[in-house]
Amino acid sequence: MLDVSGRTNEEIKQLLTRVWLRQVAIGLLIFALGSLITGRGAGMISLAGGVLWGVLDGGILLAGTVQGLAIPIEESKKQRWKIYFCRLITGCALIIGMLCLGLRVAETFLGYIALHICFFINLQYFTNPKR
Repeated sequence: MLDVSGRTNEEIKQLLTRVWLRQVAIGLLIFALGSLITGRGAGMISLAGGVLWGVLDGGILLAGTVQGLAIPIEESKKQRWKIYFCRLITGCALIIGMLCLGLRVAETFLGYIALHICFFINLQYFTNPKR
């Protein structure tokens, strides 16, 4: 998906930073469109939680990729597990917190899924050097 062949580590870091900033902008757009649909109240707060979760998840994933540039191959498996558990803990904490506050989780998952679909499109089309 992400082709970084022939690029230096600094170029890769700049590329991933642009991807994350684009994700933040897309997240704000999804939140704005979703809040027009859901209106005010619990739906809007739940959607904001989903967008926040998606942006944090993408940031964790991209930050782990940047950290992975500097470590040897042997330690990359440990790094992948750390990223996985960090993403899992972030998602569980957000969902449990929202359930404790009595908020709806459906909008949270919709915001999260919409942002991740945009994340895949972002990686596939905007970072490919052949396009």
